[in-house]
Amino acid sequence: MIEQVDRVVIGATDLSAAVAAYQALGFQVEPPGTGGARILLAGADLVLVDLHAPTAAGRWETSVLHDFLRERAGGLLGYAVTADLAAARTRCPAAIPLDDKALTLNSRGWRGALPVLVPGAARASAKAEHPNGVRRLRALALVVEDLEQGIARYEADLGWPPVRRDEVIPWRALRATFTLAGVEIHLCAPNAPGLVAGMLALYGEGLWQVTLSAPAPAARRLLEEGAASPAPGVAGGHLIALERAVGARLVIQEEAD
Repeated sequence: MIEQVDRVVIGATDLSAAVAAYQALGFQVEPPGTGGARILLAGADLVLVDLHAPTAAGRWETSVLHDFLRERAGGLLGYAVTADLAAARTRCPAAIPLDDKALTLNSRGWRGALPVLVPGAARASAKAEHPNGVRRLRALALVVEDLEQGIARYEADLGWPPVRRDEVIPWRALRATFTLAGVEIHLCAPNAPGLVAGMLALYGEGLWQVTLSAPAPAARRLLEEGAASPAPGVAGGHLIALERAVGARLVIQEEAD
């Protein structure tokens, strides 16, 4: 039923400012269209969306994302996977239509631990070359209140069993990892006060971190330029300053030689 990750959605209160911010970070951003402005990557694209645009209002406002962004310039909203929507409706009769081409398994639309389902064919490899060297989407991290319940929902609704389970001490969290077409999807639940507990308290359940990959020299350049700092819990990872990524928590990880 599920094919691959299609997109990671970043909401912004000012799309033009968000596009300029990501261009300043060295991303090549496609011209904005009705679905937002895409940053093409291998694995899945990043999509910047303006929640105040008339064409987007009905799609996003119903999922209470205006509340999510009320006091923020932007942030990570969620992710979408391509799927057979007819099969998804049969497997998950409680799925909620977001529009005529998308289903959500979350009660809050894009915000939640589960992906939005969209139709789509196999993605071609991204041809965009970004000045910052970023090449692909490596991993998504989502926070849940209860890890066992999160795993059960992924297995029941998506048919995904976890490939491994571990503890991430810098995050103060337990983690279950799933894989889809080369992208790792981490469900995390806090087991002590710390980073993940803070993400849960601030944003509620849902996507809290996205890891991209780039050659080591390009990734390290972000540190040298003061645009990033070491990312806890991600080996060779560099966390872009939140204010420079319009509130989205993005990590650039050094690719293995």
